[in-house]
Amino acid sequence: AGLAHEFTPAPAPPVVPASPGAMGMTPIKLEFAAEAPEAPDNEPLVRASASVDSTFEAATQAALAASLYDANLTGPEHECGEPLPAEDLAASGIFFEAQAPGSQTCGMNALNNIMQAPKLQVDHLVQAERRISPERSAYGGDFILATTGATPTKQPFEFDTRCAVTEFFDVEALKVAASEHCGAELVELEPKPKFSESDVATYAGSGQSLAGFLVYDRRPGRPMHFYAIVRDVSREGYWIKLDSLQSGPSNIQRNRLITTQELEQLHDSFADDFSHWLIRWYPVVRRDCAVSELQRVMSKHGSNGICKEVALGALKEAKWLASDAAHDLLINRCAQLEKEVLVAQMLVSEEQARAALDATEWDRQAAVKNLSRDLLERHLDTDTSVLQTALALANYDVGRACKMLILSSRLLPGPTPEYHVEFLTKSATKLLSSLTLTEGNVCLSAAVVTLMDSAKLEARAAAEVLAVCGWEMGLAEKVLQVQK
Repeated sequence: AGLAHEFTPAPAPPVVPASPGAMGMTPIKLEFAAEAPEAPDNEPLVRASASVDSTFEAATQAALAASLYDANLTGPEHECGEPLPAEDLAASGIFFEAQAPGSQTCGMNALNNIMQAPKLQVDHLVQAERRISPERSAYGGDFILATTGATPTKQPFEFDTRCAVTEFFDVEALKVAASEHCGAELVELEPKPKFSESDVATYAGSGQSLAGFLVYDRRPGRPMHFYAIVRDVSREGYWIKLDSLQSGPSNIQRNRLITTQELEQLHDSFADDFSHWLIRWYPVVRRDCAVSELQRVMSKHGSNGICKEVALGALKEAKWLASDAAHDLLINRCAQLEKEVLVAQMLVSEEQARAALDATEWDRQAAVKNLSRDLLERHLDTDTSVLQTALALANYDVGRACKMLILSSRLLPGPTPEYHVEFLTKSATKLLSSLTLTEGNVCLSAAVVTLMDSAKLEARAAAEVLAVCGWEMGLAEKVLQVQK
C-alpha cells in the first residue's frame, strides 16, 4: 500500500590480492623516509556496522509504525457534531484511551473506549490471535509486513524471521478477546449503503445492552484503522465518537458528540465504501445486559424463569438482539412445536404395529385399517397456552416439549387447555425425569409415571423395577407387592 522501502546494498569490500609470499614469490621490503600518515579512526563506523544486524528489525518496525499511522494520512473526510476536547471528556466522566505514539493498537483502544474501561491489554489480543491463527501469529501479531531480507514462503502471510510485527490486530482476534475479557460480543453485519435499510439502525434502536459500534476502516490507500462510537448514557439520542488518534489534519478534533441523525449521516457518507465492504460497523453487545433484557421481555409475555444458558443460546442465534431472541422463543418455536405435535400424531411404534397385527391374526390390511382409525382418533392439544407452557418447562427445547405433550396426552386423555396447562405445571418434574431415564421413549416413560403414582415411588426406583421386569407393568406391580 505504498509503504515499500528500497534499500541500496552496501558496496562490496575491495578485493585485496594475496601477499607475494602466499603466491610463492619473495616479498619485497619497502622503506620510506617519510613517516606514514596515521590511520583514520574508524571505530565509530565499525561499531555502527556491528550493530546493524541487532537494530535492523527494531528500527524498521519503528519506521513502519510511524509511517503507518501518520495522522496526515488518516484524516477523516466526514466530521459532524460537536468537538469533544480531552478536558470535556474528563469533565463528563467519559473514559478515553488514547493510542500510544507510533503504535498500532487502535483496535484494543477502540474496544476499551466502547467498554468504558481498560478491559483489554496487548497480551490478551496476542493470545487470541494464537488461537485463531497459529501460523500467522507466530511473530506476535496477525498483520506482518515484510522488510529487507524477508523471504515469502509458498503460503501467504508467512515470512522469515526478518519481519516487522505491526501490532495491528485482526478483527477476529478482537472478537475473541472481547468475548473472553470484556463480556461482550462483536456482531457480524452485512454492510449496506443506507442506514435506514441496514441492521445497524436496528441495533442503534435496541436497548442498553448495545455498548457501541466498532468501526473498521480498511479503504485502500489509507492505513487500516479502528475507532469507536458509543452510546451517551447521560443523554438519550446522543452518541460519542471516540478515536484513539485524537486529532487529525489541521487540528481537527476526532472525538465528537453526535446526535442519532448525525450518526445516520455519518453512516451514509460511506455508502460507496459499504458497497465494497471497505468500511464495517460492528455492534458490540454486553452479554449480561442482553440476557437481562431478554428475561424482561419474556416476563412481559408471561414467560418467567428462563435460565441464563437458554437465554445465551437464543441470543447467539438471534445475533444478540433481545427482541429477535424473544420472538424466536415465543413465536417461532411455538409454531415449530405445533408442527412436531402433528408429526407425532402420525407416528406408530413397533409395539403398536405388533399389537395391531396380533389382534388381526397378522392380517396386514386389517391391521392397517385399525391403525388408521386409531390415528384419526388421536388428538393432541395444540392450544397456544399449552404449547408455550410445554416449551417453558422444557427450557425451550422443541423436541423435549413435544414428548412432554405426547406423554401427558397418554396419561391425561382429552383435557381442557386450562387443565392441561395445570397438569403440565404440576407434573413437569415427573414427566421430564421419566423421559430422561428412558432416553425419550414415551411408552416407557408413561409406564414409569404410572408406577410412580400407583406405588408412590421415585422416578429412578420405578424405572429400575420396570427394567428388571422387562417393562411389564403387571409383573412390576406384583414384584412390588411381594417386596412390600
